[in-house]
Amino acid sequence: MPELHFLDLSYTKIRILPSSLFKLSKLKVLLLRNCICLEKLPPEIGELKKMEVLDLSGTELYDLPADISQPDHMKRMHLSFYGPDDESEYEHLPYQLVSPGFLSEIKGIESLSISVHPEDH
Repeated sequence: MPELHFLDLSYTKIRILPSSLFKLSKLKVLLLRNCICLEKLPPEIGELKKMEVLDLSGTELYDLPADISQPDHMKRMHLSFYGPDDESEYEHLPYQLVSPGFLSEIKGIESLSISVHPEDH
């Protein structure tokens, strides 16, 4: 699917993004809304240089790769950070959810939404 521009995997039970996804050089929109089984966003996400929209709303990711800010054409990004249900699991979470320079590295972003659960640390 070398011409694919829009991919919506929202509400699926996908756990790992396939490596073939990162070969979609013309992909502009990647929707992963409410993919609560998604375990990790791999660093290869930065290989999608044409990506304009990344929607991770409703996912339960705790760690974002530094390369998430690499796509040059990124216009809109929606992120969700929700802590674990069990209070004792907080000690297993990474200290930082995004790299320290994340906001300053995203050039040309027009819309950035970051949702957190109001009761999270």
